[in-house]
Amino acid sequence: DLLQLLGFGEDGNLKAAGFVNTAAFYFFLTYQSLRVLPEYPVWLQPFDPLFAGATLAAIIHAIFIINSWVPRGLSQGFALGMSLPLLLNVPPSYHLLLEGQAWVDKLTALYPGWPELFFTANYALAWAGSFVTLVLSLYERKVCSLTDRLLLTVLAGAITFILIPLRGYLLVPQWFQGEWMVMLTLTPPS
Repeated sequence: DLLQLLGFGEDGNLKAAGFVNTAAFYFFLTYQSLRVLPEYPVWLQPFDPLFAGATLAAIIHAIFIINSWVPRGLSQGFALGMSLPLLLNVPPSYHLLLEGQAWVDKLTALYPGWPELFFTANYALAWAGSFVTLVLSLYERKVCSLTDRLLLTVLAGAITFILIPLRGYLLVPQWFQGEWMVMLTLTPPS
């Protein structure tokens, strides 16, 4: 049953849904990473709305899955901590959905280091996400304790959220000199 596999309904399989969503989400992160690079094939650009819409659906689905674990014992704080990084993919998905290549061109003209930073950031986020997925799998198999799971998850997040801003400071220093909203929303200034 597809709905059960996706975690919906009373008998929804949240573990299977989580892994299906994770696989799809890493595909979308890879797409977004490659999409902003100058080498990206022009003939694939018309697929931007499709991938952007699917990414937004995957974000909503992931947050649904994570929060579905709360009644089963996952702390609401941990669920929130797992959900918030996913929201970082809303701005690029929104821009790809509504603007496509024009958005990429505008940001690249203003911030030449932006494509490399975006590629690096998405790669780091995908790495951290896959590591957290591994840690959750180890916890489910009783290979690590709840404390170990929390420490490893926080460590992966800390490394990621230290490395991305450091790389950003080197490639797009303007974002750290008063252009925070450009960095967070990826909306070029008017």
